[in-house]
Amino acid sequence: MIELPNVSAAPANSPNLPNEQQAKQDFTRQSASPFVEGTQHDYMYEQRKQPELKLIADVVGVAMKDGGVHSLVLRYKNRYVGHVSGLDGVTKKLILEFAQQHPGECPFSKKPSHDVMWLSVPFACKVSALEFTDSGQLKQPKLIGFGV
Repeated sequence: MIELPNVSAAPANSPNLPNEQQAKQDFTRQSASPFVEGTQHDYMYEQRKQPELKLIADVVGVAMKDGGVHSLVLRYKNRYVGHVSGLDGVTKKLILEFAQQHPGECPFSKKPSHDVMWLSVPFACKVSALEFTDSGQLKQPKLIGFGV
């Protein structure tokens, strides 16, 4: 009879992981590849951990889709940086009411192509993103919250 060692699982970010397990955190196997022991073969690729950019942007418009709120149009340092979604139903309803009470004009010289209700009173929101793209927009923005 073979006895298996009693191994307790350490948290993923634990500094006490053996070197092999730490290496596995930094590498990922391609989904269609066969199983091969270790990490020194062509089926593994390195995961790059990108630092997250966090900023406070102004919400200057509400992008609409099918008569409802789809996303928030963002301005940072007086230029268009994209839009962010991830709103729940209650927040969408409140933002729609706010947009109807405070209609405004587009603050940008070049209007975004989607249907937008512009706000005369912008409000702040906290956003995280991977980076700014070459065109100056946020890459994969995520809404963190509202206010400063």
